[in-house]
Amino acid sequence: MPKSRSRSRARNVVSDTSTEFWERETKATAKAEGHAPRLNHNNPSSPRRGRVSTTPKVKSPPKSRKSPVSSPHRSPRRSSSRGRSSSRGRTGQVTPQQQKATSRSGGSGQGQGSEKAVTTSRTFSRLMVGFGAFYAALVAVTLALTASPTLQRQMIYLHFVKWPLPTSWYRDLDYQFGPEAVSKYNIENVLLPGSSSDEPDLKGYSLVSSAGRRRRKKDTIIFFHGNAASRALSWRKEHAKLLADAGLRVLAFDLRGFGDVSGSPTEAGVASDASRIYDWARSGKGGKVFLYGHSLGCAVAAKLVESRGKEGKIKGVILDSPFVNATRAALHHPSTYLLRRLVPFAGRLIEMTMADRFGTDEILASAGIEVLILQGEKDGEIPPVEAGGVALKE
Repeated sequence: MPKSRSRSRARNVVSDTSTEFWERETKATAKAEGHAPRLNHNNPSSPRRGRVSTTPKVKSPPKSRKSPVSSPHRSPRRSSSRGRSSSRGRTGQVTPQQQKATSRSGGSGQGQGSEKAVTTSRTFSRLMVGFGAFYAALVAVTLALTASPTLQRQMIYLHFVKWPLPTSWYRDLDYQFGPEAVSKYNIENVLLPGSSSDEPDLKGYSLVSSAGRRRRKKDTIIFFHGNAASRALSWRKEHAKLLADAGLRVLAFDLRGFGDVSGSPTEAGVASDASRIYDWARSGKGGKVFLYGHSLGCAVAAKLVESRGKEGKIKGVILDSPFVNATRAALHHPSTYLLRRLVPFAGRLIEMTMADRFGTDEILASAGIEVLILQGEKDGEIPPVEAGGVALKE
């Protein structure tokens, strides 16, 4: 074979081989980009007719399908997600950025749930701590009441409540009652001096109406008020005037520790003061003696009946809102409601350690004296069951 012909054949083989290799690469590139290759027969620069063109063939998209050509108005979120999905499809792996984004988006619900659970747990813990502290305070109050007679007496008598103020004006009758009432009821101050350091000076006043003054023998009623404040309390003064309108001489005193009287009240102390007032009432020109007690004053009147009732001079007792004994009165009082409900042993401890008991029901049951009991159905401090307990003993 001539040398020139062999060279031309070799050149044709190389040309054919390079053309086929270029066509295969062009087809692969076109397939990866999503469109079919097209032969370009009119391109004069092609080394050979029938060369594959890389120019995509644009077709009109169907009406029911969106054009595959990317629009410049497409949202960057969709295009970026498409890019992420395509890159993931090509590589088959997730990049660290994609893992971080997935953990943020997918774990946000779990993070919110865990934070809510932690907040709920903290709130519950704080509530439990608060309830525990409150319960411990109730137990401490119970133990203090059972261990300290002084604190018990503060709660029973409430004599530290000084009202109205100032106490130095209690003996100013024109200020307390008014000039007209002083003249109408012949109101006078009464002072019973004590004979020893254990007997403080007792201060009070006496009232008698015009009808009572015309009587030769004036029946006397001793008025014992309840706990707290003093004889100068407005409604107590009105109470005394109502009794005076019945034609009785009324004696109203503050016992030790109340109002402007010195000392501290105890069961034995107030009983001694009541006995001194009774002796003073019997010393004058008087007829019968009656006792009127309100609330705690009912227990004081009962103590007077216990010590002087056998003399036969006390003709009758009026009890307004009485209680069976101090222990039951304390446990039925609204201020001890939570203590009774939350501390089961509180009632038993207070009953065992009560310093001043005032057993009103037991005293009057054996006195043999006529007793009139008054009780309101809506009394918020001493319930009607207490008055009923005293009446049953009668």
